[in-house]
Amino acid sequence: MKWLFFLCLTLICSCHAESEFQQAKAVRGRFDLSQFDLNSLVSLDGEWIFRWNSKLSTQETESLSYMFVPGTWTERYPLAGRALYSLQLHSLPKTGIYGIKVFEFPQAYRLYVDGILVHENGRYGEDLNDTTRSLVRPTLFFAIDKNEFEIAIEVANKDEIKPGPRKSILFGTSESILSLQSRQHFTDFVSLGILGIMFLYHLVLFLQRKKELGSLIFAIFCAVMFSRILVTEEHYLLKLIPNFPVTLEWYLDVGSFMVLTPILASLFYFNFTHLFRKKIHQSIYLFFSFFSLSYFIFKIEWIFNLLLVGSFLSGVYFFLVLIKAVFIQMPGARIFLTGWTLFLITSAFDMLAYNQIFRTNYISHLGFIFYIFSQAYFLSIKFNRALQVSEDLSESLELKVAERTEQLNDSLNLIHADLNLAKKLQESLIMTQNKEYTGLLFDYLYLPQAEVGGDFFDYRRISDDKYRVFLADATGHGVQAAMVTMIMKSECDRFLSRSQSISDIMFQINQLFVQRYLSVRMLFSAILVEIDLTENRISFVSAGHPAQFLIRNSKVESIKPKGRIIGWASNETFQEETRAFAKGDKVCLFSDGVYEDFNQGSEMYGEERWIQSVQKSYSLSPKEMIDRLWKERFEFTKKEAVDDDSTLIVMERT
Repeated sequence: MKWLFFLCLTLICSCHAESEFQQAKAVRGRFDLSQFDLNSLVSLDGEWIFRWNSKLSTQETESLSYMFVPGTWTERYPLAGRALYSLQLHSLPKTGIYGIKVFEFPQAYRLYVDGILVHENGRYGEDLNDTTRSLVRPTLFFAIDKNEFEIAIEVANKDEIKPGPRKSILFGTSESILSLQSRQHFTDFVSLGILGIMFLYHLVLFLQRKKELGSLIFAIFCAVMFSRILVTEEHYLLKLIPNFPVTLEWYLDVGSFMVLTPILASLFYFNFTHLFRKKIHQSIYLFFSFFSLSYFIFKIEWIFNLLLVGSFLSGVYFFLVLIKAVFIQMPGARIFLTGWTLFLITSAFDMLAYNQIFRTNYISHLGFIFYIFSQAYFLSIKFNRALQVSEDLSESLELKVAERTEQLNDSLNLIHADLNLAKKLQESLIMTQNKEYTGLLFDYLYLPQAEVGGDFFDYRRISDDKYRVFLADATGHGVQAAMVTMIMKSECDRFLSRSQSISDIMFQINQLFVQRYLSVRMLFSAILVEIDLTENRISFVSAGHPAQFLIRNSKVESIKPKGRIIGWASNETFQEETRAFAKGDKVCLFSDGVYEDFNQGSEMYGEERWIQSVQKSYSLSPKEMIDRLWKERFEFTKKEAVDDDSTLIVMERT
C-alpha cells in the first residue's frame, strides 16, 4: 500500500507541477527564446513592461515600469483601473504557427500579438462599469513570420481582489499547446466520468438501503466535485454555455468549495460515529455556515482565507479519526486512510496555489479520485449487501457496454462510409491524371495524412501561352482541414482565372477569407504561380508558404516572396517575384508535409535533406523526379504513410 501511495502522489505532482515547463525569466520586458526547445512549453515569467492606466493605442513613456508576471499590481497601484502588460520575445528559432495558454487571469482583457488583436476575454469596456470579466482560460494560436514579436495585454479591473495574471502564461508551438490542452482535457474528463459513475452507484446503494445515509452523502459529495470540475480550471460550463452569467458561475465555484467540508464532516460522522465527536461535527457546520454567508455578503479576502484554514484543520481532524480507526483495526480503514491522505495533500496544494505560494494547477479532484476508490472499498466492506449489488450492476454494465459497443460499431461503419465519400469528393477537386500542354510538362503527387487531407491545388490554362498553379496548405489534418479545402475550392475558383496580376489575386483571396471567416480563424498558407510561355517568364506570389524551387542552368534556386498566411490580417500586401523560365527549366512546388516527417528514431527528414534530394534529381523528367524524391524520402522514414498532408508538383518547360 505504501508504494501505491507514493507512486500516485509522485504522478500527480509530476503531471501538474510548474517544473514541467521550461523556465527562464524575462528581463526588463524582453524574453530570449534562443535557449529553448519550443516543442516543449515555455513559461513566460519575469519582468514584463507595465503601464498603468494605458492602452496599446495610447502608450505613455512616462508611465512605463516593470511588473513581475505572474503577480498582482495592488502593491504599487490601486485595485480598480486599467493596465497594459507587454513583452518582447526575440530570437525565435523558426517561424510558424505558435500558441499561448492563459491560465488564471480573471479580469476583462485583450491580448495582442504584434498589435493584432488575438483574443478578448470577457468584455473590455471603455468605462469600467461596462467591463465584464470572464473566467475562461483560452488557448490561442497565431502565425509568426519573423524571429521577434511582441505580446501585449490590455487589462481592465473593477473589483477583482488580486488583479493581474495569477499563473504563468505558457508559450510554445501549436503542437505543444494542443498537447497540454489534451492532457488537461483527458484528466478532467476521466475525473468527470469516475465521479458520475460513483454518484449513480452510491445513489443506487442508498435507494436500496435508505437507512444508510453515508451512501447518500457520498453521492452528494461526488456531485459537488463533478460540478467543481465544470466551474474551475478550464471552466467547461462557460465553454458549453457562453452566455452563462459569470457572477452565477463564481457563486457556483465558491459555493461548491464551501459546502465540501461540511459534507465530508457528515460523511465521516456517519461512517465513524463512535470515533467522531458530535460537538465537532456541529461546530464545523456552524463555522462554515456563518463565514460562508459572511463572505458572500462582504467578499473580504481574509474571510475566505479563514475558510481555507478551517477546511485544512477539519481535514487534519478527519485524518486523526482515520488513524484511530486503523489503530482499532477497523476493516477497510487502512485503504480509506491512504485515499484520504492523498486527497488532503492535493487539497493543501490547491490552497497554496490559490494564494500564489505555489503556481500549480488545481489538483484536488485528482487526489479525490484515489479517495473515491478507498471510500468505495470501505463501503463495500461495511455493507453486507454491497458485493451483491456490485455484481448486479457489473452484469448490467456489461450488457450496456455490449449494446453500446454494437451501436458504436454501427456508427463507426457510418463514419467510414462518410469518410470514403468525403475522400472521393476531395479527390474530384484534385486532378486524377497528368496534363501535358504544348510547351509545358506537368506531374504531381498527392498523399493526405488520413482519408482526407488539408492540401489543395489547382492547375489551369489562362490563355494559349499562359498557365496558373495554386497550391494551399490548411492548418490541421483530417476532416476539419478537408472542409477548409472544400471552401478553398469554392471561394478561390472565381479568382484564379481573372486577368489581373497574381499579387492582386492573392490580395483579394486574403480579403475574402479575413472578412468572411474571421470568426472561425480559417488560416492556410498558399503559393500562386503564373507561367508565361511567350515571354519565357515565371512569377510567384507566396502567402506564408515554404520556399519553393526553380531549377535552371543546372542550379536549384530557392524562391520565397514575402507575404503572411491567408486569413491572418486584412489589407495584407503580397510581393510578386518574377524570374526567367526558358526551355529545360523546371519549377518544383510542394507543401511542408513532404519534409516534415520522422523516422523510427524520431529524427525529422527536414528541409536540408529535401533540398539535397532535389539537387540530385533536377535533371530527370517531372515524373521521374517525383519518383526519385519520394523513394529517397521512403528510404529515410521506412514507412508508406505520411505524418502530414503532402503535395509535390513538378513542371518542366519543353
